[in-house]
Amino acid sequence: MPTLRLLLAHPDADALAPAMEAAAAGLAVTPCDTLVAARAHLVGTGFDGVLAADTLSDGPTASLLELDVHVPPFLVRVDDATAQAEAERAGAALAFVAAPDPRVLAAIALWRLEPTVEASDPSPAAPAEAAGQSEALREVSNELAHITHSLNNPLAVIVGNAQLARELYAAAPEDAMLGESLVDMEAAAKELISLVEDVQAIRRRIEAKRGA
Repeated sequence: MPTLRLLLAHPDADALAPAMEAAAAGLAVTPCDTLVAARAHLVGTGFDGVLAADTLSDGPTASLLELDVHVPPFLVRVDDATAQAEAERAGAALAFVAAPDPRVLAAIALWRLEPTVEASDPSPAAPAEAAGQSEALREVSNELAHITHSLNNPLAVIVGNAQLARELYAAAPEDAMLGESLVDMEAAAKELISLVEDVQAIRRRIEAKRGA
């Protein structure tokens, strides 16, 4: 498989880049932590993709999509569903909610960008490279499984108790503020459940790629 050239535009790019390369064979990551540096790289260097935080110290990374040069597939890591929707409206090829874990970021970059690179260079992957990528994807998949399992149990307790407390409050409504707090608690827990489902969806896509 040809080397996948990734521009990483992130506040912690210098630390994340070598860790991502260590996590995934065939991934070459160029770090930058400002829009100025990212623009210079995009104008002067060919990349297979860009993976960015939604904001850098000098502005939102979505502004890179407005450059008068070819911008490769643009992946954006965001912190919540609102930022995810904004990035997608701005034209990101993929906006995803995830912690800035280098193994997760590397796996998502490979999953989203590898088909594009392979289409432009049909040379077969070396066995050692393929094995390294499969192992990296397996480790990320296992980590995602652990995260979702660890989150689901306490979330089930929170949602169950919030619903029970709301029922008890409805039977004897003495404190309006308490009722509002319970509603907020249940809504927040359900939002977390939705994020867990997003993580599970990413894991399923990784498993499908490993089996392909």
